[in-house]
Amino acid sequence: MKIVVGLSGGVDSSVAAYLLQKQGHEVIGLFMRNWNDASVTLEDECPWIEDSNDALLVAKKLGIPFQVIDMSELYKERIVDYMFAEYEKGRTPNPDVLCNREVKFDVFLETALSLGADKVATGHYAKLDSFTNENGEEVYQLLAGKDNNKDQSYFLCQLSQKQLSKNHPIYLFGGGKKEVEILSKWEQEIENVTSLAGKLSLKEELQKISELELMISMDSANMHLASLVGTRVVSVWGATHYFAGFLGYGQSENDIVEIKNLECRPCSVFGNKPCFRGDYACLNQIEISQILKKI
Repeated sequence: MKIVVGLSGGVDSSVAAYLLQKQGHEVIGLFMRNWNDASVTLEDECPWIEDSNDALLVAKKLGIPFQVIDMSELYKERIVDYMFAEYEKGRTPNPDVLCNREVKFDVFLETALSLGADKVATGHYAKLDSFTNENGEEVYQLLAGKDNNKDQSYFLCQLSQKQLSKNHPIYLFGGGKKEVEILSKWEQEIENVTSLAGKLSLKEELQKISELELMISMDSANMHLASLVGTRVVSVWGATHYFAGFLGYGQSENDIVEIKNLECRPCSVFGNKPCFRGDYACLNQIEISQILKKI
């Protein structure tokens, strides 16, 4: 099993990575850089460079891949700005609890899954259990660790059922023989993925799309089908441009993913012409993190 470990450079996450590797799993170390504005803090009080180096040394010792992911902008938006707003109101929320809910087990989790991870691990000392309720649904429980002196379940107390289960069902929509074959292959290779390409009538497809939390789509028919039933779409734009009038009805420009300031865009109103530059920069320069942030 491929498991991404949030390596902080500390003992807990390092031991978690070691134990998972010892169990025979394919382990990848991922370090989150949550702050980079040295103008408002003493460097010694937020030594992310030292922490990153420590995490790198652990990864080298274990012989596992290691990457650094910059979460600083997101962290400021979701944690720091929120904390200051709460301080003004006389409230003191716990930043670690917020970080786990808003960053580690949200965008960080999605980033890990985009790397092909089956699961995500951290160094938190707690227990996870589940049971089946009367409706046949699996309910996940966050429990205190066996040793009360080490228990860290408090810091995970605001995680949702989806975050605890990592059970985000993904449905693939498409058409045409080649597309159906590709999506069918992805269905077999990726956990929690179901291909619906070529399996549903138009009525059934619209019903399924209406049940989605959101859809990720290019400027395509799927975006417009989702718009018909009021489903939010994170739309990815390459050669085409929404100013040409093709943004889904009722969709927000805030959910658009694109490479701005490319003078060659739009080079094809309908997206059916080859890139005259030859590098398809409008698509190749889009980072997965851009899409995850919109989600």
